[in-house]
Amino acid sequence: MKLKLVDKLISHEIVGRSGVTAIWLVSVYLFLAFLELVEDTSLEDQIMLILHILIVSVPRMIYELSPMIFLIGALLALMNLSKSSELLALQAGGLSKRRITTSIVGTSLVFAVLILAWGEFVVPVCESLKSSLTAGDNKSELSDEPDFVNWIRDDNRFIYVEGRFQGTQQYRVHIYHFDENGRLYKQTESALGKFDEDSDQLFLYHVNESNLIDGILEPIDNQELYLTIRLNHDVVRSQHRDPAELNLIELYQTIRYLRKNGLNAEILDLSFWNRFVIPLSIIVMAAFAMLFNSKTNRGVNRGILVLVGLLFGLVYFAVQQSAGYFAIISGWPPVIGTFTILCLFSIAALIAQTEKNR
Repeated sequence: MKLKLVDKLISHEIVGRSGVTAIWLVSVYLFLAFLELVEDTSLEDQIMLILHILIVSVPRMIYELSPMIFLIGALLALMNLSKSSELLALQAGGLSKRRITTSIVGTSLVFAVLILAWGEFVVPVCESLKSSLTAGDNKSELSDEPDFVNWIRDDNRFIYVEGRFQGTQQYRVHIYHFDENGRLYKQTESALGKFDEDSDQLFLYHVNESNLIDGILEPIDNQELYLTIRLNHDVVRSQHRDPAELNLIELYQTIRYLRKNGLNAEILDLSFWNRFVIPLSIIVMAAFAMLFNSKTNRGVNRGILVLVGLLFGLVYFAVQQSAGYFAIISGWPPVIGTFTILCLFSIAALIAQTEKNR
């Protein structure tokens, strides 16, 4: 019972301080986002729309800032417990530092699982709503513009698709046929393609074909011909959405589809692995919170330490995000960049904890 009370005391303190930290950090980010939206001429004099966009932006802000929120929240909680001598009283009562550490890490694990679920179920819904809000006013003005364009590879056929998501799912399709030597020999165009959800196929009507003969396209009269192309409409659509709008399953399916068609999937791959790195970073931040708190026992000013913790969280966030893009530029898999930084910071925290306990 005593141990459960200790866990409850520590977790309650961390949750409370993390909540206050979240409100403070999100308020700052909301203010900066508000200034950016106000400067957007397309949203001029639309204060209610701006407020709606800011409201649905909050879940993503909380998700991306969660490691920093937990770091500052845990640091403030430990400082408060130290200031009130509660940690000292617990240790005097026979509770080991290891047991206190276990309680803090356990709280970070619960926090990480909740953030993973938050990023999987709450953030995509809000980001999709945000996209509809930002695009809604412009849709009517772009009547001739497609909602998406997409390249598909089907053996030696390269297919260019223009389509819409609203109303009927109609497409304009261009197909380029290549022989085994990589030479273009035929071109197919269709002004009307319709997606059949039951068969997961795209049917092309009123097709015009042309053979390439001596560098000249010779048209073939076959207006009544129609073709079928395997097409997963949901996966194609997901390519043209912000990765934050997709859950892990949608991200994985889209990455597989792009790779199958020989298309670039690095950015989506980076977003996929970040879904795991962000929650895991919370556990690493818990370790650093304990390390920073030990400095207060050596006379370091608490205000300065909180500022250092905030700057540390910002540096970690910037380095972790940059590492993924650096890996892409260097031709490495994005997973190497994202997890390398996580592992390096984890090792640094482990070494520092070992040195502290000596």
